[in-house]
Amino acid sequence: MRNRDVNDWDSTPDDFLEPAKPEEPEIIYVETTHVPPPRVPGDVSPRSKLTLLMLCLTLGPFGVHDIYIGKWEGFFLKFFTANWLLIGWFTDIAKVIRGTYWDREERPVSEWRIEPAEENKRKEWTIRIIVIALWILGPICGKEP
Repeated sequence: MRNRDVNDWDSTPDDFLEPAKPEEPEIIYVETTHVPPPRVPGDVSPRSKLTLLMLCLTLGPFGVHDIYIGKWEGFFLKFFTANWLLIGWFTDIAKVIRGTYWDREERPVSEWRIEPAEENKRKEWTIRIIVIALWILGPICGKEP
């Protein structure tokens, strides 16, 4: 027997006493944490861990190592906060050494390459030249006349 509206004239009082069947609530799942996409085993970043460590040790407080791996958002955040007052710099160094620092495509930078990957060769040598120039010119330009 169906429940009828109060305005139905041909209804009996028993029709209004039937309990309504409770509806099951719809469960909605919301993902709140960032889960990296599934990776193929052995899929590592083509970037060199050695270059990343050199950048992190020399220009790490300014976040330049994040430019190398393609994380521009991280660079701007670290640049304007002095890498969280150097606490983030130490954690970044530890992550690079352990091999748990990830690039923009969520791949770990975990190979100590002396020869850069073909796709990054020009970028790596440009960054190396800049770092070496800063090492050489830093003490020269910092002297008082």
